[in-house]
Amino acid sequence: MLKKQDNWTPFIALRDSSSPPSQKILTHWLTYIMDRQMPVFKVWHDGALIISEIVEDYLKENRKGVEEIVAEYKKGKYLISKKSQAKFVPRYYNQDYACLLKTLKVLKSYEKNLVLYTLNIINTYENREDLLLRIAAALWLLTYALTKTEKDVLAIMNNESLFERELIRFKQMTTEGKKRLWCCLRDYTLGSFSDIFVRAIEEIYENKLDANKMTSLWRNLRVEQIELPGDVWNNNLKIKNYLLAKAVSFNEKTKRWNMPKVIRYLFENLKAEALSLGFYPVRFDVTFLFVPNMCEKGMCELCLFSNNDMQCLCPALEGKYCPPLLLLGAAVKCRDQSCVVREGLSQGICLRIPRLLS
Repeated sequence: MLKKQDNWTPFIALRDSSSPPSQKILTHWLTYIMDRQMPVFKVWHDGALIISEIVEDYLKENRKGVEEIVAEYKKGKYLISKKSQAKFVPRYYNQDYACLLKTLKVLKSYEKNLVLYTLNIINTYENREDLLLRIAAALWLLTYALTKTEKDVLAIMNNESLFERELIRFKQMTTEGKKRLWCCLRDYTLGSFSDIFVRAIEEIYENKLDANKMTSLWRNLRVEQIELPGDVWNNNLKIKNYLLAKAVSFNEKTKRWNMPKVIRYLFENLKAEALSLGFYPVRFDVTFLFVPNMCEKGMCELCLFSNNDMQCLCPALEGKYCPPLLLLGAAVKCRDQSCVVREGLSQGICLRIPRLLS
């Protein structure tokens, strides 16, 4: 079945939609491992459906090892469902399978619960200003740091000195190669999975006061510490050459465009004003809608950021869907208050010259 989510994670197929919140979170986390340069539907329908079956078996099976459980779903490079026609092969299957196996092995020491693993960090470092970054570092070690074995991760998680050392390394590379990590943390704190994550916390604690304390800590994490995921659309050169050209001075010798790093730079220089406006780096994560529907098609005459007569598309009917945003594939209703389209605040930001209409 398809479950509508938000503009970040459009849907996720689950074998059992009534499964506990912690089980849904683990399925989501493991599915994101395989979300690299593949069609969204293939990953989040076929891939997620099979992963949800693996997670179900993993949680109830105590006699078999992790490799044996996953092997029952593998045929060559493919993951194949036992209960449907779904089959799926990750684009980077060797590395992705390694991440999957490592995650499941480590979590056996945390009651097979990703949320419990996360709460371990919160309990240890709840008073630190960089708590969210510490959670991110721990999750990176759990799944994506393949140079660390299962034993390495458990040793680091149980030794604050070792963890501090790994945290320093992690902070030096937060905008490099961590798209899937930041996507998940975004979904668990700001996206439609945030409520599921909170319910997963609540199911861990029998004492309501303890549960309330931990859910409050989770809801009040400093989400400005989440980096912009560096996917193919965020790193599109049209963003660099046209849309952000006025805002940032670029070194001509720079060969590799890194939008997450640029957005972090802008945020740090505008932090006080940015936070008052509710702006933080992950808010820029809409380019997967914007770039393919506008930039790649050369739709400058209908773009929010071009010099055009965009207001002609705006009927200003509160409660009706906004046509400019519908063009991007986003169903958002008009609020008729402080609208950047009607006020023309976004016009002229992009330096790309619109093509002439015939």
